[in-house]
Amino acid sequence: MKTAYIFFLSIITVLCLLAACSNEKNKATSSTDSDKQTLEKFQGHVVEKGFQDDGREKVLIVKGITEEDALKASYDSVAKNENHENIVWFINDQNYFQEIKKGEKVNVWWNTKQATTLPSILTVEAEKVEVVQKLEQAALKEKTESNEDLSTTTGYIQSKNTTSIWITSKPGDKKNGTIFDIAAIDKNKTSALKTGQKVQVTHYSDLMYTNPAQGTAVEIELLEEGNAVVQGYIVRKDEGTIRVMDQITKEEIVGKSHEGLEAYLRKQYDSEGYSIGLEVIDEKTKSSLQIGQKVTVTMDWVFFTSPLSGTALEIKIEEK
Repeated sequence: MKTAYIFFLSIITVLCLLAACSNEKNKATSSTDSDKQTLEKFQGHVVEKGFQDDGREKVLIVKGITEEDALKASYDSVAKNENHENIVWFINDQNYFQEIKKGEKVNVWWNTKQATTLPSILTVEAEKVEVVQKLEQAALKEKTESNEDLSTTTGYIQSKNTTSIWITSKPGDKKNGTIFDIAAIDKNKTSALKTGQKVQVTHYSDLMYTNPAQGTAVEIELLEEGNAVVQGYIVRKDEGTIRVMDQITKEEIVGKSHEGLEAYLRKQYDSEGYSIGLEVIDEKTKSSLQIGQKVTVTMDWVFFTSPLSGTALEIKIEEK
């Protein structure tokens, strides 16, 4: 009788252990399935690429349109003519879309638990991106040659990066002009472009009227060689860089302590001016540079940073 009782308890114990393991497995499976279910795929064509004020990549994807529609479209046109359920702004700080061109068809996965709507277009964090249909250069060229809805803009390269170029009518104008998406243009051609050069940009006539305006380039022709030239006052000097402001006056600089000037710049000119590297400037010139001097700086490159940045090729002191 005692032996039978012990055998019975053993059976009960084994069954309980099996049930506990099964429950844990179900919990794990349920948790995993739940995690997967939070990611949702959105498929569409790239209509706009850019960056938010905090530097994060921002890309507009529209579902239910063709590649040709996407190449000609802008935010304003799709927001007006397309169902907002088919339009999503995707943001991320991983530059998932850096090599992806306007007009290409993509799949983007996003976390449904983190969606926001600003103001009526869904804005979400991109978790994963893949290209479904790449944009062929030959096809793009054929489209642009047969497309009558094109315009040209002539001006100077104010600054550039791998996916966009800023063109202004005057070499030193950094508040106006147009930023063109250059992702559809041959990289060998765009990589040879420098700030200060005069170019003619062929682009779609439909611009997004932000400040500066934004558009999509289909061809760039170099008209004149050149370098970026900035004239202004030195407001900061570190071991290897100077910050030059082209908007500030000397009266705003004189008489302020280092801490007072820094506080004034943060309040009145936050992110304005140019941060200029001195790597190729000789030691004698570098040692003679002082805060409050008016200088003319020739740079070979200007990057889209905040403030704008570049490397000085030559510095001329205009005013002690």
